[in-house]
Amino acid sequence: MIQSGTRREIGFAQGARIRSLRLPPIGDADRSFGAQCRRSVERWHLPMIEEYEGMLSASWLPEDAFESYYFGRTAPYAGGCTNIAVTGESTVSGTSLVGRNYDWAYADKRWCETRVIAPIGEPRRVGYTHHWGGLCDAMNEHGVTICIASLPPTGRTAPGLQWHIVVDLVMTRSTSVAEAVDLLVGIPHVRSLSYLVVDATDARLVEAGPDGSTVNSPEHGLLVGTNHRIGNGSIDDPRRDTSRKRRERARELLVGKIDRSDMVRVLSDHTGGICAGDYDFEQHVHTTSGQSGTIWSMIASPADRLFEIAPGHPCSTPFNGIRWIGYGEQ
Repeated sequence: MIQSGTRREIGFAQGARIRSLRLPPIGDADRSFGAQCRRSVERWHLPMIEEYEGMLSASWLPEDAFESYYFGRTAPYAGGCTNIAVTGESTVSGTSLVGRNYDWAYADKRWCETRVIAPIGEPRRVGYTHHWGGLCDAMNEHGVTICIASLPPTGRTAPGLQWHIVVDLVMTRSTSVAEAVDLLVGIPHVRSLSYLVVDATDARLVEAGPDGSTVNSPEHGLLVGTNHRIGNGSIDDPRRDTSRKRRERARELLVGKIDRSDMVRVLSDHTGGICAGDYDFEQHVHTTSGQSGTIWSMIASPADRLFEIAPGHPCSTPFNGIRWIGYGEQ
């Protein structure tokens, strides 16, 4: 799907697609928190307000409930993703390589799609998502690439920016990892997530949340994030052990000079649970609730402006790519 035009036009087109969205009931506290989060967006990323207003006008959804959900929603912690960056010192090409698996409910595969977004006067970006609100993985025309993963909540709640607004902010204003990191550590965050940001020569993993942000750098050209805080294991969560297992397994497999085929092999690994799910089940039924696994895999080469998606388990699903040619041309 290609979304282009003014921010309001992009929002209006998306709003028409979500008229059947079911919003949770809200109370006074939800209204207040959503309004506070909206004010944060007005301060930090005003174009998203214009896009939101276009979405609201086309969606026919009640304004107070949609404002609360769009800006202030929280959600249960979901663990299962694996995000990998290998920088030039450890790649065959001498430039960065990105790989990631996104784990979620199979039922939501029906919402998955590639989007090319081209707001007037802003860098274009290509990405993949299962969510009406925004992109989970994205690359802009400068080659800056980002992907997200859930982290255990800290227990503290504070107004800030939702993950889809954070991703859009980075795609709009960043021409390098350094610029992306400055943005990520400088804004308030509603939810606890990690953001892997990579360009042609560098990578960082920013673990962000209401309590602030921690920045992790590559070690010997390798940076791997899953669903626990690398530098802080004090937050108790039953999925922390499986998260650590995936991270350790990825680091174990990423040896020597890495190329694209090596990345596919790592993302397809079953031993450590990097590629997860009921594989026989996935071949037949995608819409039964309660079943989850790797619903897509992404590989990106920022230097080549190449962004590839396997819309299923990477062990059995081919990757399809989009390549930016030149500056801002597809």
